[in-house]
Amino acid sequence: MHRKLFATLDIDLGQRLNVGQTEQGLFKIIPITGGTVTGKLTGRVLPFGGDFNHKYDSRFSRAHARYLIECNDELIYVDNEANIDKKKDSFTHLHFISDKNGNFSDLNYRTFNGKIVDGNDTHVLIEVYEVTDHA
Repeated sequence: MHRKLFATLDIDLGQRLNVGQTEQGLFKIIPITGGTVTGKLTGRVLPFGGDFNHKYDSRFSRAHARYLIECNDELIYVDNEANIDKKKDSFTHLHFISDKNGNFSDLNYRTFNGKIVDGNDTHVLIEVYEVTDHA
């Protein structure tokens, strides 16, 4: 398997909404308020969606972000999941859903992983890689 850099997502985050403690830890929702997409896919992250996050403890959490990006006047839904370990690099699995008759329909059938390369309370930067069986 090979991976090639496909795009970079620079996602703006809003103020966290703490739902409360659950059996899986602190459940919080982190709104997605905008951002940019650069690389082979270019556009913007729309102010829609959020990261539905379980913080297990001070080191581990589970992120499940759902949001929209707009590229060339077409919408692409992103479903992005990650297990976060603050002591290691964090990798994500991204699934894109786009109009089957649109310019980005092939994204529905391709495999993407991401790496969180930077992040804080106001933004997260994710490098998106396409996984293929050829170089």
